[in-house]
Amino acid sequence: ILVGYVGFLIARQIISPRLRMLSSRMQRVGIALAADHPQQALDCNPKQGVVTVDSDDDIGRCADAFNRMIATLFQQRQMEDKARIFSHQVATRLDLSDLSAHALAFLLEHTPAVAGGLFLNRRGTLEVVAEIGLISAEQIAANPLLQRAILQASTQRVELPADIEADGILARYRPRDVLAVPIGDGGEPLAALLLAAERGFDEFELSLLDTLTTVLGLALNNALAHDELERLAALDGLTGLYNRRFGLARLEEEYSRSRR
Repeated sequence: ILVGYVGFLIARQIISPRLRMLSSRMQRVGIALAADHPQQALDCNPKQGVVTVDSDDDIGRCADAFNRMIATLFQQRQMEDKARIFSHQVATRLDLSDLSAHALAFLLEHTPAVAGGLFLNRRGTLEVVAEIGLISAEQIAANPLLQRAILQASTQRVELPADIEADGILARYRPRDVLAVPIGDGGEPLAALLLAAERGFDEFELSLLDTLTTVLGLALNNALAHDELERLAALDGLTGLYNRRFGLARLEEEYSRSRR
């Protein structure tokens, strides 16, 4: 009876509090991950659910596995919510310049990149449609790194060691990691994305970038299709000249501008 009572006290004073703490952390993480509003999930700190690992026994190993599991869950939830927000922002924009500028700004905000550019593929020639922090975007458009990304339809990466100084063509700082990512909707790449960062992209950031560029490819395809439809609506099918409706609209725009 005495040995049983001692075992009961050990379980109650040592094991039971740790199990209660693990259970409460599970409940807190579940509530955070079930947040309906995306921003609530983005603001959640996974450290709030971390369990202290204070032993190397079975309970300690269970706590360590739990900590790694919630870190992965929070990363996946963040990726889903960022992709949802990004998709909503780009899906409502059909103007190519506006879409490209907002998409590039979002990508720079949510990745370690501090400079970048979006280059549209015009029959093998890359045209700058948006850039942030680049010194000479037109010169970069002809860079072999971007050309390989388009031709091979695969991401090209250049990691520069800390003791290597890059020239000033790319950006006004020393980049350590440069990515050239083809953007498409399954066929030939529609564009190429260039991102330059002062530190290396980690696995989570690369996975997030892959998700966001897939969404961007669909949005770019919609914007280009919209531009083509507007062009076809403005041209006469027989002569290839602008039609009467387009001419009257332009005349009204010019008349308003002249009055102002």
